[in-house]
Amino acid sequence: MKDKERFTHICGNLSQTPKKVDKDDGRNRKKTLQSEIAKIYQDQKECASFLSWITEKAKNKNTHPRNIKKIQISIAAITTQRLMFDLAERDKLTKKVRLMRANFPLMRKGLCSHSEVKAKEYLFIVEELEGDNINLDTESDHLDILSRVLELKEKQIIYLHFGVHCKSMPTNQIAKFMGMPLTETIKIKKSALKKLKNNPDVEEFFKGHL
Repeated sequence: MKDKERFTHICGNLSQTPKKVDKDDGRNRKKTLQSEIAKIYQDQKECASFLSWITEKAKNKNTHPRNIKKIQISIAAITTQRLMFDLAERDKLTKKVRLMRANFPLMRKGLCSHSEVKAKEYLFIVEELEGDNINLDTESDHLDILSRVLELKEKQIIYLHFGVHCKSMPTNQIAKFMGMPLTETIKIKKSALKKLKNNPDVEEFFKGHL
């Protein structure tokens, strides 16, 4: 019961969207919660309890799916990932942990069993990262967040710049690909990067790249 109360406290705080909060206090609070998640992941017993708890929570009709998504986003954040793997702030990530519900594509890769798919169990899936590309989790809210923050052209340029679901490109290649003047491409890219830097929802994810 103690574990369940702790998980509820941690994830409940992650799911909250405070109306007004001091920027530094908000970051410190978020980092504390991310540290707690990393500790859970690193402890085999706690990890199993957490996955069991979140599986039950997701099945509960009173749980809004967005609350689960926010937990997934927090786990996918670069800060959380470094804490999970005990990496220093400047260390490069070579792996990524994703919180996912068991599904048939994962089963075909041998990453989960049929019984886990049937039971709709949540699992921590570890993936190898390739090159310098940023790997956005399409099942999380990261793409939705970018769509809300950026205009269409800005989003397209950012995707190509960071290599979202593609190989990253230098600005001159992006301009050719988009059929736009280089000066306009540079201007739009700068505007998009500024928006990302000023948005706490995506700043954590792109930390180290902006």
